[in-house]
Amino acid sequence: GAAGADAAGDSCQADDHASVLQLRSEAAGAQGERPAAPTAPPPPSSCPRRTGTRCFLSCKQGILGPTSCSQGKCVCKPGYCNVKGVCFKDMGKFKTKVAPVMNSPAQFPGEQKGIKTALVLSGGGSRSVAFCQGVLRALEQLQLTGGVDAISAVSGGAWAASVYTYANVSINDLLGKATEPAALTLAEIAKPPAAMGKTATARSLPLAAHYIKEGLPLNRVWVHMVKDMILKPFGLDGVDAYLAPDAKAVERIRRDNPQLKDATFHVPVANRPKTVVMSGTTLAPVGYKPSPDNAVSLQFSSDFSGSPFWPDNATVDYQTTVLDINDRKPGLKGRAIGGGMVESFAWGGGAPERSKSSAAAVQEDIVEVEAPSEPLSLARVIGISSAGPAGALQQASSVIKIAKTALGALIPEGDIWSYRPGEAGQPVGFQKEASYSVGDGGNIDNSGVLAMVQRKAQRVVWVCATAYALPASEEVCGKSIIKRSLAQNMDPMLTAMFGYYEPSVNVHGIGDMLGLTDTDVGQFLQHNEIFARVDLPKVMCDLAKLREAGNATVASRTLAVQENPWWGIPGGYDLEFVIDYNDKFEGFVDQLPRETRDAVRGQSWAVPFELAKFPHYLTCFQNVLDATALTNAQVNLLSAQAEHMVLAAADIFRRAFGS
Repeated sequence: GAAGADAAGDSCQADDHASVLQLRSEAAGAQGERPAAPTAPPPPSSCPRRTGTRCFLSCKQGILGPTSCSQGKCVCKPGYCNVKGVCFKDMGKFKTKVAPVMNSPAQFPGEQKGIKTALVLSGGGSRSVAFCQGVLRALEQLQLTGGVDAISAVSGGAWAASVYTYANVSINDLLGKATEPAALTLAEIAKPPAAMGKTATARSLPLAAHYIKEGLPLNRVWVHMVKDMILKPFGLDGVDAYLAPDAKAVERIRRDNPQLKDATFHVPVANRPKTVVMSGTTLAPVGYKPSPDNAVSLQFSSDFSGSPFWPDNATVDYQTTVLDINDRKPGLKGRAIGGGMVESFAWGGGAPERSKSSAAAVQEDIVEVEAPSEPLSLARVIGISSAGPAGALQQASSVIKIAKTALGALIPEGDIWSYRPGEAGQPVGFQKEASYSVGDGGNIDNSGVLAMVQRKAQRVVWVCATAYALPASEEVCGKSIIKRSLAQNMDPMLTAMFGYYEPSVNVHGIGDMLGLTDTDVGQFLQHNEIFARVDLPKVMCDLAKLREAGNATVASRTLAVQENPWWGIPGGYDLEFVIDYNDKFEGFVDQLPRETRDAVRGQSWAVPFELAKFPHYLTCFQNVLDATALTNAQVNLLSAQAEHMVLAAADIFRRAFGS
C-alpha cells in the first residue's frame, strides 16, 4: 500500500478523471419530462452469497466487497453474489454484440479492423514499463503518436499501455520531460521517475503479504497487487469498473442495460491511440493441463475481447492435472476454444441465448447473455496479461509432486464460451461457458506482434524490451541460418517468430533449478512462426552491426508474412517491420556524466551493483528485496536511453508513422 499512498499525492492524481465516465440517471421529471412509470422490482437473486471467509462481528468491506458477518462467516449483502470468495453485484442478463471473427473472410469487429500501423509493446515486467516510457516520450516529442492506428501490448507492456491509454494525465506528468544525457548524474537519476515510470518502482511483496493476511482469495492476489502498483495512482484501479471504446458506446450500453446506469466505465483518453489490444492466454479449463496444442491467445480491448481464431481451424483436447489416478477425471476431447469475440463489458458472461442455425448470423445483432459474474475491469485485464507465474504453476502441478490445490489457488480464472466450428470454417453455434485458467500473454507470445499480424497490419513497430544482449555480428552476418546453439541463447519471443524456437531447459528461471523445459514452466511458442527462417540472420545482422558501431539498435526491414493457421494468419503479404531492440547504446552512454558512465560500465565504487545489468534488468528479483520493483535510477536511466534511441533513429520512426 505504501506505493499507492505515495503516488496519491502526485500531480497525476487528478480530481476529475475525464477517462472515467460515471454517467448517472437524471431525476424523474427533470426539465418538464414526465416521470417514468413505476417498474416492478427485479426478482430476488438466487446466486450463492456465502464467501467462506470467517469473521468476528464484521467483514473487511474493501477486500471482499459488500458483506455482512453472519454466524461467523462473511455473507454477500442482498443483490450481490459470491464470486470465488468476493462479492459482486448481480447484474442479471446483458444485451450485447458478439462477433465471430473466424469467418470467411475473417473480419475483426469495431475499432480492431482496418489497422495499418501498429505500435507493439513487448512483455518484460518493470523493465518493459521503463523502456516503453522512454519510447513513448520520444514519439510524443516527434509528434508521431497520431500515426499509430493501434497499440498491441503484453504483460509489462500492457502495464505501460493501460496507463498511457486510460490515465487522464498530461503527457509531461505521465512520461516526463525530455532528458539530456549529460545531465543524468547519479543524484539526478535517483530522483522519483515520472508517473508511468514510478509504477515500475512500486514494491509487490508487501502488497502480496497484505492481501494474503487480509484473507483475499489467492487467485485474486496478483490482480490486486498489479492494480495497486500500476493503476491506483491514476484512479483506474476499480475492480467493479467496465471498459468501453468511447462515450457514445457507453450511452448505447446503458440504454440496452439499465442496470449499468451507475456503473463506472473506463474509456481511452482523447488524443491518444484509441485501439489498444492487451493479450493474455487461455490456458485450459480449471483442473486440466495446458499444452502447446491447446493454449490460445486471449485478447482484450476497449470494445471487443476474446480469442478470435480457432487454433488450426479445429478443436483441441485437454488432459487432467490430477496426479492421483483414483481422483483423475477423464480428459476433454474435441473442445472448441475461440473463434470470435464479445463486447468487453459482457466478457466472462454466458454464451448467447438467441437460437440461430448459424452463429455467424448474430454478427452486429444484439443478443442476450447471462451477465458476467464480475466485470472485466482494466485491473483484471492487465493482471491476467502479466500473470507470468500462472502457466508455470498450472504446468508444475502435473510435473512436480506438490499439492495441486496449493498451486491452483494462485492461478487467475475466467468464464469463457466459444463458437463451435462447422463445415468450411463457419461457426454453427456456441459452446457453453466454462471456468478456465488464464495467464500471461507471454505464455504464448511475449512479443505482442502476432495479434497485429492477425489483423493484417501493414507496418509494425516493435518495442522489444528484451533481457537478452544481441549476438556478435560475425555469428549472424552472411549466414543462411542461425546455429541451434546460438538461437537457444537468443530471446525466444524473437526466434519463435522466425521458426527457430524449440523447448529447452529453462535456464532463465525456475527450470534451471529443477531441470524443466520451457514447456514445463508454461511457455508455449511452438506455433509462432510468421517469418521465413532465412530472414532472421539478416535482421540480427542489422541490429548487431548497429550495436557494435555504438548506434541505437533500431532497424527496419520488409518481411514476407508466412501462413500460420494456428493463429489464423493467411500470410502472402509483405510487412514493414521495425525493431526497437533493448541493448546498450554506447552513443548514449558516452554522453553520460563520468560517475554515471562508470556505474554502467561496472567501474563505480558508489553504486557497484545497481546499474551493473543495465539495460538488461531481470524481470523478477532484479533487486533482492522485491519481486518486481526497480530502483529510481534503474528506471530513469533505461527510460532515457530508450528515448534517445528513438530520437537517434527518428527517420525510421517518421517513415513508419508518417512525418
